[in-house]
Amino acid sequence: MNKVLVIAEHDGSKLNPSTAKCVSCARSVPGATVDVVVFSADGAAVAAQAAAIAGVDRVLRVDNPANAQALAATLAPQDAKLGEGYTHVMGPSTTFGKDLMPRVAALMGVAQVSDVMAVESANRFRRPTYAGNAIVTVESTPGVRVVFTVRVASFEAAAAGGPAPVESVQVDAALPSHTRFVSLAAAKSDRPDLQTAARVVSGGRALGSAENFQLIYNLAAKLGAGVGASRAAV
Repeated sequence: MNKVLVIAEHDGSKLNPSTAKCVSCARSVPGATVDVVVFSADGAAVAAQAAAIAGVDRVLRVDNPANAQALAATLAPQDAKLGEGYTHVMGPSTTFGKDLMPRVAALMGVAQVSDVMAVESANRFRRPTYAGNAIVTVESTPGVRVVFTVRVASFEAAAAGGPAPVESVQVDAALPSHTRFVSLAAAKSDRPDLQTAARVVSGGRALGSAENFQLIYNLAAKLGAGVGASRAAV
């Protein structure tokens, strides 16, 4: 039997939609049971949201004051320790996942499989390369734990279901002292996050100027969409 551990992405109070998409990917691993782990200082609310995702067998709640901020250097040792009991450990191919999962793979002594867009077997996956212009099939060594990131745009979010049982667990892992949270500076926007937006309005070179690009923002606001741009426009 395959056991899959999904790392939940959240902001401390709300679960990121990428987690439900990771669950959809996890369910496509043959014969898999799916656990979702929530690292937080107080993960009650987020754990309840994760438990309501269809296909989740169990939610693990790891409460630790050190997890108040999602620092990859702090989460990775805990994730690697917890992941020892699983055949597959996965996270989203978002900024969060791209920061965290390579550290987890390194601590577990395996190579990461990145941007999985389809699961063909327990150790065979498809992923894009050359900026999505080609699709390659990759295989990990049979019997070796798989650590990978999920291309969330390739999977539909799992529907509501459950609730799955929630268990509080303690992870005995040495946490680093060389990394600490100082502050967070983030742009505020009413538009949905581009990585998880259901709709995206994109503009390019033809708009000609920053002033004309305002047309894209206006349309996106009307549609409740994210805003994208070609490299030329950027």
